[in-house]
Amino acid sequence: MFLLLIFNFSTTSTNLLGPSTSSNSSNSSNSENSSNSSNSSSSSNSSNSSNSSNSSNSSTNSIPRVKEFKNLDRTENLKAAKVALSGLVGVYAIICNITGAMYIGSSINIGIRMVQHLVINNTNDHLQNAIEKYGLENFTFAVVEFCDLYVRLEREQHYLDILFSLPAYLRYNFSRFAEASFKGLTHSEETLARMSDSHTGKTHSEGTRAKMSDSRTGKTPTPETRVKISETMSGRTHTPHTPETRAKMSDSKSGTLNPMFGKISGNAMTINVYSLDNVLVRSFTSQVAAAGWLGVSNITVSNYIKSGKVWNKLYTFRKSTLLK
Repeated sequence: MFLLLIFNFSTTSTNLLGPSTSSNSSNSSNSENSSNSSNSSSSSNSSNSSNSSNSSNSSTNSIPRVKEFKNLDRTENLKAAKVALSGLVGVYAIICNITGAMYIGSSINIGIRMVQHLVINNTNDHLQNAIEKYGLENFTFAVVEFCDLYVRLEREQHYLDILFSLPAYLRYNFSRFAEASFKGLTHSEETLARMSDSHTGKTHSEGTRAKMSDSRTGKTPTPETRVKISETMSGRTHTPHTPETRAKMSDSKSGTLNPMFGKISGNAMTINVYSLDNVLVRSFTSQVAAAGWLGVSNITVSNYIKSGKVWNKLYTFRKSTLLK
């Protein structure tokens, strides 16, 4: 009987200790799983937050869109957008829905400018190539900001600064500076400073200079341009040559040293004056000389030579070219 009591006591103790140990193990496991789950969740949230931050920092989403127009490959949508934006001033963006790349510009008439970009296709080559590649249906035209006429370029520059802080593949703009498209608007001091810095040390190549020269061939400056040239030259002084210098310059071109010495100009002529009975009265080396002898104007002599008529019932005039 004593042995039976010991056995029962042992069994009872085991039962008492067993469940307690199992419970601790279970709690420990649950705590560990909870901790791992919490860490995993925290890590996941941190990773997502980091990815979200990176995505925000490297996309054009930071540039606002107060009004959007899509599916502009459809004529009715394009017409509606033009009507809605005609006559409005502001900054606009053209965004590729596939790549997220963007072109930023501004206009005093956004509706007309949109047509130039999307219909006439005579604007930014980078943008036009992208539209041709992806199709107009994959682009959105958005108004970034409506603004007053006189701050248009300033606001455009603000958004260009944001765009050019992003990777190059996200922009279609070639220039990072807003350009004054009409008279009366000027860049801010900060913009002018940046433009100056960006061109410091740069020189045109021989090929570029040749193209610039060719582009001006045959062109004459407008009266406005002449006034500006005159204004830029005003105030400049020219030191006159001394008598000795003028004498040397004259001697260097006189007599046999003159390039035309002993030569007859290709357009040299003689004006011959004849009487009514066709007798040569006198010859002159120019119409001016003949006009001076007759006491008339150069134009009068020229007209009588062309018509062959008798002048003052006295003379006729004939012109002959001198042979070399």
